[in-house]
Amino acid sequence: MKLRSGKITETYKNEYKNVEELIEDYYKNYPNKYYLNYPEFTINKLSLDEKLLYRRDTPWGLNLKKKRTREDIRNWMSNLNLTMNSWIYVGW
Repeated sequence: MKLRSGKITETYKNEYKNVEELIEDYYKNYPNKYYLNYPEFTINKLSLDEKLLYRRDTPWGLNLKKKRTREDIRNWMSNLNLTMNSWIYVGW
């Protein structure tokens, strides 16, 4: 996926040294109301295969949203191996 560069993208790139730092910031600061649904939001926004929600390295799937923890989502984000541009495109 190629994204157009712009002020927002450049601002985020300058704010975070790497993807791990961005993921950690989301883990610490993203409102729970949205964070717990972030995997589905990410899959939809990037038009990725929904099977990525059921990866073997995650303990949950669509039917277990209520049992997810912030740690589960942070691990899922890390294991997805998206680029900084992709995470910025998905957005806060």
